[in-house]
Amino acid sequence: MIKKTGESQYSIANLKAAPELLEIQSLMPIDPDDRERLKKDIQAHGVRDPLKVYRQGNQLFILGGYNRWQIALELKIDIVPVHEYEGTPDEYRALVIDDNLSRRQLTTEQKRKLITYFLKQDPEQSDRIISGKLNVSPSTVGTVRKEINASVQIGQLNKRTGKDGKTRKIPAKVKPVKHTAKPEIKIIKAAIKNYFDELEKDEFQKRSDTANDKRDLIAFIRSL
Repeated sequence: MIKKTGESQYSIANLKAAPELLEIQSLMPIDPDDRERLKKDIQAHGVRDPLKVYRQGNQLFILGGYNRWQIALELKIDIVPVHEYEGTPDEYRALVIDDNLSRRQLTTEQKRKLITYFLKQDPEQSDRIISGKLNVSPSTVGTVRKEINASVQIGQLNKRTGKDGKTRKIPAKVKPVKHTAKPEIKIIKAAIKNYFDELEKDEFQKRSDTANDKRDLIAFIRSL
């Protein structure tokens, strides 16, 4: 489990964007108006909200606070507050996503991109789990899953992992069997259609069908 390991002030020039941040940041960029408001606030008060980072050797990598970092560089701010974390790459990715989701309202398109990202990372995640992360309906996740399955972007798995951590098999969809009529039936049906077509013709109306003819016809139709 990811854990916070310390707080400090750090030189902005020695920070780098973490690979886990760059992997996800483009999926939910900040709105230009929000960025401008953030820049004015930092210009007036400095960076007050600490950047979230992790350490590799002497290098600190940014997980949360990409826009604050970029603005601080533009404004030539030397020192910023940081909170250090320790965890696995997957935990770092989760922190990046949570940090971004807590700070902005995502557009429908951004949510769809994140759904696609989650499904590519772990196709076994259930639609309900992913929908809970992004505050969308499970049916929305299911729709995106079908679209990317159709384009073979993720594995078409027959398993899903639920909130309880258990993996269950998804019943395979059985394609309906299309029954085709036998040639003999087609011929009989065509003959019946022709018979009733003839009934509509004047010359046929002049004929006198006997009671036996009618009974034979009824018996013939019932035998089909």
